[in-house]
Amino acid sequence: MHVMVRSAVLVAVACTACHVIERVPDLRPGDPVITVHEDRARALPPALTVTADGRFRLVEPRLCPTTEVVEMQGSTLVRTKPNYATFVVGAILTSLGAIGTGVAISEGHPEDHPIGYVSPIALGAGLVFAIGPFVGNSEDRAYDAAQKVERNGKDAPCGDHPLAASKAILTWRGLRAVATVDGEGFLSTSPFELVDAFSAGRGPAFDVGVDVTMQNGDRHAVQSVIAGADLIKGRDAFLARLGVDGRWEQLRKVPRVEPGAIRASRTTVSGQPVLRVVLPLDNNGPGDAWQVRGEIATADPEVDGRTIYVGHLAPHGHTIATVDIPLSDESDRAIADSTLELAITLIDADATTSAEPVRFKGQVLQDVPR
Repeated sequence: MHVMVRSAVLVAVACTACHVIERVPDLRPGDPVITVHEDRARALPPALTVTADGRFRLVEPRLCPTTEVVEMQGSTLVRTKPNYATFVVGAILTSLGAIGTGVAISEGHPEDHPIGYVSPIALGAGLVFAIGPFVGNSEDRAYDAAQKVERNGKDAPCGDHPLAASKAILTWRGLRAVATVDGEGFLSTSPFELVDAFSAGRGPAFDVGVDVTMQNGDRHAVQSVIAGADLIKGRDAFLARLGVDGRWEQLRKVPRVEPGAIRASRTTVSGQPVLRVVLPLDNNGPGDAWQVRGEIATADPEVDGRTIYVGHLAPHGHTIATVDIPLSDESDRAIADSTLELAITLIDADATTSAEPVRFKGQVLQDVPR
């Protein structure tokens, strides 16, 4: 009876010593919630942007302070792990108990050998110590109350406001363009009046300076570098407004685009002086001409470098290409008082047009204002 009691006590102690309890504190942040404080927005210097519908727009970008709130979840990781010291003791006791029991049995009359009583107990206890550490191991997590941590975040863009401007003069690569600015900041001049829409994005970024006249008479200088990707995204909308078919399909038969005589005239559109350039074109070949346009070359920096768009010209088709180029009052007077020399070089997607430009030299006509 005493042996059984001792054995039970030994097993209970062994089970207690079989494991090690490890407590590891843990703190994990949740997803941050960012609040933008638009009521504290500040305006950045004016910028010239290109919209998705292919227009220039002058804006004042806004930057707003932000607050970042993170919910911190505290917890304790409770690991019940094997006690390897207990396993070592158990292995030793198991070995000694097994040897002692074997010896007592082999010599007969175990009652004559005290080891015969002790060895089985040592064997049983050793097995408990050796096996116990690997039974009942677990990993659990106890959660604490969550806490919110608030901190100031980085300033973030929060929209823009149209610039309260009335006029703008754009300059790039020694050339110049004049434009009016409406109440939403949109310029009357499109970026594709300054760069070829069909080759936009293939070359370097478009670096343009803008001399802005505000509605209150103040003037600002804006320098902008427009990436090719921003130009590409607005090209289709610009061509659609012009009614130009900008497709490029496989060349099956060779076209033969032949120009007529250039006509140049002065007029006004909505009170703005304009040089109107008109070029008749015929496609006398059996094939379609795709992405046809003309590059204008002249000495006047407000007219030089402009593009006159045609697009698709079907076989045996005829069209009259027209471009209105806004002028400053100074350029309008200079053109009116002198002989204009102007050349247009035709280009198409398949390089089938002649490299010889179409030329104009003479007095500019006067059209009825529109």
